[in-house]
Amino acid sequence: MTKGYGRMRHVGLVFLLTSGLLAGCGDGLKDVRQYEQREPVPPLVSPPDTRQVLPLSESAVREHRDVMLQHLETLDQIVGALAKGNFVLAEMQANAHASFFERRMLTVKQRFEDYPPNFQQLALNHQTATDSLAASIPSKDFGKIIPALDGVLKACTACHRAFVVRAPDE
Repeated sequence: MTKGYGRMRHVGLVFLLTSGLLAGCGDGLKDVRQYEQREPVPPLVSPPDTRQVLPLSESAVREHRDVMLQHLETLDQIVGALAKGNFVLAEMQANAHASFFERRMLTVKQRFEDYPPNFQQLALNHQTATDSLAASIPSKDFGKIIPALDGVLKACTACHRAFVVRAPDE
């Protein structure tokens, strides 16, 4: 007899808890109806593009865009390696990324000195940030690695906010 009573008490508690939870949820359809009746949100309006256009030839524009894609892919590989705890691969990629700019400047038709001075400074900032990232990875200390990675991303973002690459006919 106590066994049946215990089971009924358990069912009663479950019923009370479920009822309380459902009562606390309110009228879900009412919430949906209110959401649907709201004024439509106007589309975001982008501010005017004030970035400086890099003065590059058509072939240099294509080359520069390829380089930017390579930068993005390298950062993706570094983050992916770090996410898996593969510090050796992350360090290799960071070192390759760090030396990339110097090697690139040796192969491009446009000399570094021909770029605007503020672009040159942003490029040097990127180089410094990438060197710091590469140096931080062997520590395997995310407390050092993440701020260094943040520095690289901030250097990338600063450059992309300041400059745009367009073909001469764009």
